[in-house]
Amino acid sequence: MHGTSGANAQAVSSGAAEAGARRSAWWVRLLSHLPFPALYALSTFLGWLAYRVFPYRAHVVRENLTKSFPDFDEARIQDVMKHYYRGFAEVLVELIKAATLLKIPVLVSEQYPRGLGPLEPDLEKSLPDYALRYEKTTFSCMGARNFAEDFARLGRGQVILTGMETHICVLQTAIELQRTGATVFVAADAVCSRQRDNYETGLQRLHGEGIIITVTESILFEWMRDARHELFKQIQALVR
Repeated sequence: MHGTSGANAQAVSSGAAEAGARRSAWWVRLLSHLPFPALYALSTFLGWLAYRVFPYRAHVVRENLTKSFPDFDEARIQDVMKHYYRGFAEVLVELIKAATLLKIPVLVSEQYPRGLGPLEPDLEKSLPDYALRYEKTTFSCMGARNFAEDFARLGRGQVILTGMETHICVLQTAIELQRTGATVFVAADAVCSRQRDNYETGLQRLHGEGIIITVTESILFEWMRDARHELFKQIQALVR
């Protein structure tokens, strides 16, 4: 009788626990029945809502991160980012300057600048006056407000992507731009990731998706096509 009683008690206890789990996880079951587009739309809306309703919390997040990792303060964060940034920044500036000389449209996105900081000063200085600017929280530029509409309005069949990070923002933007029918080029020497493996894997994935991987110098000379181009000497001077 004791063994049976103990088994019953365990069964009752387990049943109660299962009932509690079922009650507490009703929303999990609900979400599991939603189709992927609905889940994506819901997550996008919640992210937008949090960004719009609680923008003032950004500095709190930064402070909490600094408190959690006292040795990894903001100055240290900037040093680390500059380490990865320095390798491709000069090339990126060359590309922007050449595009400006040739009056090629320039669209610039910044990933959550309120929390992650503004565009690097040397890039800011190199941008043409006509550059279109976007702040975003989505990883793909296509999710930034007005970006897709502006890109369509420009009517360009080709687009060149640069920036960071290769395996996240660059990758997702390239794939979504390609879906619009555009031919997408990624300048391998003008993109970067914080880790070399992520950079290389990102380029492999891009290539697998049909994105054209190239380098800045190739882009510049394809833009000009001929050494008799009126801006040849100015653009050639950028890559020397």
